[in-house]
Amino acid sequence: MKKLLSITSTLCCVAAFAASTVNAQQQLSFDELKAACQNPANYHNQVAPTNIQVSCLDVQTRWIPGNVGSTAADTSRQVTISVTSDKYSVAAMTETQASPPQIMSCASFKQIIEQVESVRAVTCDELIAYQGTAADFCAGAANDLRTANPTAIKTQETGQVLDLCGGAITSLQK
Repeated sequence: MKKLLSITSTLCCVAAFAASTVNAQQQLSFDELKAACQNPANYHNQVAPTNIQVSCLDVQTRWIPGNVGSTAADTSRQVTISVTSDKYSVAAMTETQASPPQIMSCASFKQIIEQVESVRAVTCDELIAYQGTAADFCAGAANDLRTANPTAIKTQETGQVLDLCGGAITSLQK
């Protein structure tokens, strides 16, 4: 009985060790993974990796039209008067008159965050053939997903607003 208990205990420990070894994965960079596909022996393996899944998360901030606002801009008015007759003339005189402000429409924009997430299965051959960085790979995958499936884009407002109504008028003259 003691022997049976000892063997069972040993088998449990071996099984636990084997399970932890199987679940442990070596951490590599994107370029090292490509190299492991080309030369598995350099990474202490006999065969190249399989079931490769590239997970990409693309987050972009953008500005979209918000509410149209309005602003009042100062205007001016000058009236010049001159009088002539057959005998007399009155010198030209310019007077500034009151002028109501001009109401103009102006745009406002709200900032949003767009998020696209994808998991893409690739082969070693595809990784080896890819000429670029991991970020380039994910940016391309995100662009493809944005184009192919616009509903995959998750959008959220940040609360930031760019209101062009409050801008100052500056002169372009020199």
